[in-house]
Amino acid sequence: MIEEKIRDFLAASLSFPVYLTVPKDHPSEYYVLERTGGSRTDYIWESVFALQAYGERLSNAADMIGDANRVMLDEILILDDICEVHLNGCTNFTDMSKKIPRYQSVFVITHY
Repeated sequence: MIEEKIRDFLAASLSFPVYLTVPKDHPSEYYVLERTGGSRTDYIWESVFALQAYGERLSNAADMIGDANRVMLDEILILDDICEVHLNGCTNFTDMSKKIPRYQSVFVITHY
């Protein structure tokens, strides 16, 4: 699964754990990678991924998403399955109901 490949790459490249869903018991700072959609033409996929950085403070989450964006845009193309990565947006995505600082980047990833 492309989600697991990306998650494993991010986990090896970033300083905080990366999950595919928000775990019940989690550290105070972590990432969640979620595939939110995509399409396929022939055997080439364009998948949309949301990557969320949860931090103790908003500044921590902002620093975390900056690190993750750098890895996604500059490093992940070494994976054989991935052809192209496009950052579609990066925003403060704080969970207001729980007051949890969070940033989110949305990527469109072309892969086999």
